[in-house]
Amino acid sequence: LAGLIIGDDAINLTTVALESIFSRCCSNGHEKEDVLQMSNVCHWLSSKLSETGKLKSIHHKGLIFTALAHDPIVAVEAMRRNNSQTTNELDDLMKNIFGDSNICAMILQHSHARALVQESVKMLVKRPAPHIPLVMPLSLECLAQSLPWGKLGSTAESTSNALSQFVIQVTYALEFLDCQPLSPFVVSPRLLPLREALAFLNSCHEKSKHKHSGFCTMQVTLKGLISKHCPDILYTMVNDHDESVVSHRYNITTTMVCEAICDCLNGTHSVDPSGLRAEKLFMICRSMYPCAEVDVAAVGAILAAGNFPPKYYSYVALCKDPLVLLKSSARVWKYRGMRCIMLRILQALMSANECIATQSPVAESIASEYLAARDIIIFRSIVFACTSAFITEGRGSGEKLHARHCMMCVNMIRSITSKRRGVIAALIEQGLPDICIDWIVEFVPESISDALIIASLLSEKGSLTATERLTAASAGLRIAVAHSARGELGAKMLVSASTAVLLDSFTLVIGPIGVPVSILREDNGEDVTNICREKMFRMITVLSTINPKNKYLKNEASITLSKIAALCKSENAVGGVSGVAASKRKILLKEIWDTCVQANTALGGAM
Repeated sequence: LAGLIIGDDAINLTTVALESIFSRCCSNGHEKEDVLQMSNVCHWLSSKLSETGKLKSIHHKGLIFTALAHDPIVAVEAMRRNNSQTTNELDDLMKNIFGDSNICAMILQHSHARALVQESVKMLVKRPAPHIPLVMPLSLECLAQSLPWGKLGSTAESTSNALSQFVIQVTYALEFLDCQPLSPFVVSPRLLPLREALAFLNSCHEKSKHKHSGFCTMQVTLKGLISKHCPDILYTMVNDHDESVVSHRYNITTTMVCEAICDCLNGTHSVDPSGLRAEKLFMICRSMYPCAEVDVAAVGAILAAGNFPPKYYSYVALCKDPLVLLKSSARVWKYRGMRCIMLRILQALMSANECIATQSPVAESIASEYLAARDIIIFRSIVFACTSAFITEGRGSGEKLHARHCMMCVNMIRSITSKRRGVIAALIEQGLPDICIDWIVEFVPESISDALIIASLLSEKGSLTATERLTAASAGLRIAVAHSARGELGAKMLVSASTAVLLDSFTLVIGPIGVPVSILREDNGEDVTNICREKMFRMITVLSTINPKNKYLKNEASITLSKIAALCKSENAVGGVSGVAASKRKILLKEIWDTCVQANTALGGAM
């Protein structure tokens, strides 16, 4: 009250007086008269007490540590009214608060803790430049590194006080970042353990008896700042379900995690044959120490197992270029635990990288193209890994290698496909082996979402060679037939476009008339005729698997098969050709005819 009287703040003095009496602000319809009357009271009290200095003495008593720990509202109001153009005693007060973990812990419990931090930043930015914050990035990072992460979850007062000090300082730093994003003194949020700060506030709020405690208000503020500047942190928290602070019997350090990864990848098979021990240590360490710190250490250990000298990457550098993880040795993909570690880190880095790209000043179209190219590379790498024989179970030299399907890989691929339209179409345009297409058809039903894009690609005759068009049509047909129930319209258009390409390519399948050798070659030397024949037989087989209840696709398949059979009949009737070339041609035409008959019979029709 003394501070409000000194500042001649009639409006807030009225509010405080009414709140102190009725616990809430009341209105009697005469607000202007009340304010005028209270303003006269302020002037009268100031004239009576200004000479003795009692008002200032009373006001300063509200700025001592013991009073601030009870209620920081006096400092909040003083900062709001402050119009000083230079550093003053309020700045010194905040410096002392930031440097004392015990005071920070007491202030954090009060609902006005958030306002104290926010008004301190506002007071700073109201002054003329330069705006130098009270919490510098380097000192905040040093404080984060000195926190007792191994004791999280304990009831020690010193641990709780240190975390409270960090929470108040990091909130101040993020508020300054929000007000002055171009300042050279702003922090890099992804270098700080923000997930752990939120987990601490959530844990304290659950233990608190007050619904609107300082822990709750500070948590809301911190979440809002994080969602604005690095929303990927909140996204990964939801996915990992690790928002609570976990206490473990043993302290698992990042060094132990790195040693376990190196033991698995460098041949110590008897200790951890599948990498599950390393994964377990990684997850425990991640729940005890800042996730960014653990991820950086794990990436360093994974990359060190390759054939090149290890290189240190900061977490910010990894967020800017998550494709660095794909430099890891192929051995990482062999072991289940190692795959899970790498994919978990990669998923977090992809989320952060997307936020960085979308928040950058470049055009939205450029950012979208970059993210699409990034996802295509990751998609292709994972699919090749899943379809290759080196993802195996068992590592004995005498054991037969057999492919395995990692469901974590499948989940990431499906997530990319559903989020990034056009990825499947781009990969089909680039060319994928049939085994990769089969894997996508089996495990990625979301691939049907690219049906219209693939159909448009097939209709553009100038963008692909004849062989590439037929290869793309084969892939598109498999996707459309397998997942037609998830998108009937797209499936119909894709089947129509694919069968049209198949009919157009019939001449390439049977080859030129009267030529005994394969003269049609790709630039890489591959036989065009053999490639087209293989794709045609595969597509006819796919048409035979159409569900007879799907009348549109069944009719489309029957019409296509009938046209191919008619082409075989007309080609077989061509005369004037004899010898080896003619006999081979007749055998091929008969084989195509027989395959069409079998496919049509499977559909319940007849030629």
